Amino acid sequence: MSRWFGKIGFNTVSEENGSGIFSATITEKDYYGDMAYNKVAVQNGLGINGTLQMNSVISILCDPYAHQNHERIVYATLHGTKWSVTAIEFEDKRLKLTLGGVYNEQRRASSETQGSNAPASSNNGDWWS
Repeated sequence: MSRWFGKIGFNTVSEENGSGIFSATITEKDYYGDMAYNKVAVQNGLGINGTLQMNSVISILCDPYAHQNHERIVYATLHGTKWSVTAIEFEDKRLKLTLGGVYNEQRRASSETQGSNAPASSNNGDWWS
């Protein structure tokens, strides 16, 4: 088991910007922990390139903030990259976070802007575009 230090992102506040569009505020906190399992796999999908899946487990000491907001954890950093948290397990006074794919902030930002008055596509009426 190796040591880990990084940031954990909590989705803390969702505010309405108007017209039913909500934006999330991410709060990052520093944590120390242990890297219990470290495995990287390439998952082939419909695209040309495969998608990286971390499949690693980070075990952190659960402070009161993490305990009260564990359902709001969205990512953890590892080697300078934000990885999505796919599962959370309680074990005594620790939280075990299972990491999945790369956390996509652009997809999150674009999903927050859906519902605006912007056109869905700009194909100029061509059905083959």
